[in-house]
Amino acid sequence: MPAVSIECYVENSAISHEQLFSDIREQFKEDDIIHSFNELVTLRKNELIQIYPGLRNGNLATIFEAPQSINHIKKQAIKSINLYWHHLEKTAIELFGDILACWAHYERFCILHKYKAIPISLFSNVPYDESKYRSEMIDRIENDERKFYTLYCNASLTLTDANTLININSLIIDQKWYEMLFSISLSQESRHFILYYTDNYNRLVLVSASLIQGWDKRKKWLSFEPFFQGKHWKSCITEDSRSKLYHLGIFNDLVLNDNITLWFEDSLKDYIKDPSNVCEIVRFSVCGSKYLRLFLLYFAQKELMKRLVESHFYVSYMITDQPFFMSFYQSTDDICYIIDSYRSIQNSKYYIFKGFLDHKTVGDKLTRSNFKEFRLAAIKSLRNKDD
Repeated sequence: MPAVSIECYVENSAISHEQLFSDIREQFKEDDIIHSFNELVTLRKNELIQIYPGLRNGNLATIFEAPQSINHIKKQAIKSINLYWHHLEKTAIELFGDILACWAHYERFCILHKYKAIPISLFSNVPYDESKYRSEMIDRIENDERKFYTLYCNASLTLTDANTLININSLIIDQKWYEMLFSISLSQESRHFILYYTDNYNRLVLVSASLIQGWDKRKKWLSFEPFFQGKHWKSCITEDSRSKLYHLGIFNDLVLNDNITLWFEDSLKDYIKDPSNVCEIVRFSVCGSKYLRLFLLYFAQKELMKRLVESHFYVSYMITDQPFFMSFYQSTDDICYIIDSYRSIQNSKYYIFKGFLDHKTVGDKLTRSNFKEFRLAAIKSLRNKDD
């Protein structure tokens, strides 16, 4: 089985990432066992959680960034596969910190290489004027033939590739949601919300997007993933939250049953009047500097709520680990987000929440406010939590 050794890359960390990724891509084609990062990461993950069972309940970043995992990977090759992949794992630790970050940068490379693009933005004056933007709900983005620029490279891309590039940069690389890498193809298909503007040269610039999965895509919902199920999730369902769900008008009176705990994944259909009114919001991403992201978080969310209601999606099941979202939802007396369960990440102070988002209430709240009020309310709420 042919293999090109890359041990020298560790010794020379200045090696071109493009050269490294091109070599990896060729090796995927030639290897008899490993044809993608998916297979390599899965093999190593299974080994790590068997050796270190305390990592079993962590997310991918927790598992692969643990000091014991890094030390083990450096010393021990996976015996059943070509030694090339162990060289790659060690190189990934040297250049990127771990194999997951290397995988994310490889996926970005594949898009940029396709267009002979470089990761430099052409847009330094992104508008803060809401009237400059346009939002759309697109049923199948794979059928959209328009080209879009992003803030992440210098070339115009298909909408599917522009959306994927934004997801890779803002959600996977920046926020370490490496689980998305196993289903990155979802960024290339199905219903999406998009927010963009047209610059002075008539170029379309995509700045925010989100995957919207209706009931017909229920089996692909994020809540089905193993990390988002199981005994480590703590129920938040109370009499008050059941009453709030009922008064949304989407759920029938069975939701008032006091025996309901972590019932959503198994029997949601039994509690809602019309499943077509419920969706899942995932991969909500925004671009740019920290301040620009705050603005887009406010405005894109407002536009998203409007488009969802227009599409007859009145409630969504949403998973979030973003304190800014939670702070805003909790800074108002309006019913915005009804949490049904939560869990900590590897017993840390950081939590992930699952719950129901009322689109009309959130949209009305955002419409009545402005960006300054949104920002101040969220900051105030965050400070109160720290006290």
